[in-house]
Amino acid sequence: EGTQLSLSLSEGDGYISARLNSSGWLAVCAEKSGYKGAVTVYNGEQELIYEVDLSSQFVVDAVVTEDCRFALLMTYGEENGAFCTNLVWYDLSAEEPVASVSLPNHVGFDMGKIGECYGSISSQAVAFVGKDGSTSGGYVFGGQYLQDYAFGDDFIALFLTRYQSGSVGTVLTLDSQGNVLGVLDVSDEILDIDAAGDHLAVLQSNTLVLYTCDLTEYSRLSDTSYASHVLMAEDGSALVIGGSSAWRYLP
Repeated sequence: EGTQLSLSLSEGDGYISARLNSSGWLAVCAEKSGYKGAVTVYNGEQELIYEVDLSSQFVVDAVVTEDCRFALLMTYGEENGAFCTNLVWYDLSAEEPVASVSLPNHVGFDMGKIGECYGSISSQAVAFVGKDGSTSGGYVFGGQYLQDYAFGDDFIALFLTRYQSGSVGTVLTLDSQGNVLGVLDVSDEILDIDAAGDHLAVLQSNTLVLYTCDLTEYSRLSDTSYASHVLMAEDGSALVIGGSSAWRYLP
């Protein structure tokens, strides 16, 4: 209904990421002169309630946990001479971090919540980390190429191919310990995948197929025409998006 928050930075600095949780709490990562990054947290009324400046790690991303008690930061750094991605939890009522985990030789570029854990995804693997800073598992792609991925409530879906270009490959789903829930071999072109709740949508060149998290098919829509994207909903429906139109599919 109108602008709730407008932010600006000093000249020369830029924003890195901004994420809302389901309660409307916002975590913003930005460059800051004299530091390797800064994170600010805003509550559901868009009031500034927390700020942390980083001097030893480069901040990449941040999100407020669903209980609105912690901010989870993803940073890049070095450990024992090797590159690493760090996931660091800050209690929003305290100054110092309460837990952290280092993932050596892991270039995380996105993270998402899976059950009670968070998954950090790179081009070579996905690692699962609990909010106490413990690692709960992972999955290495084994030389396959990551083409797409999607986070559900209690699983992550990966689309992996044998070659860097091409559509021959595998869609698989994992739980928060890295256990495989389901595997689907594909030979047709996959345009997009998306997940929500316990459901996964796979959009192929002219077909939309909906699955549960173990890749059990429960609905199929043919002749999706020029659709190129799909958004999955928690109720099991899907929004199919084309270049000039979009429609909701109710299975």
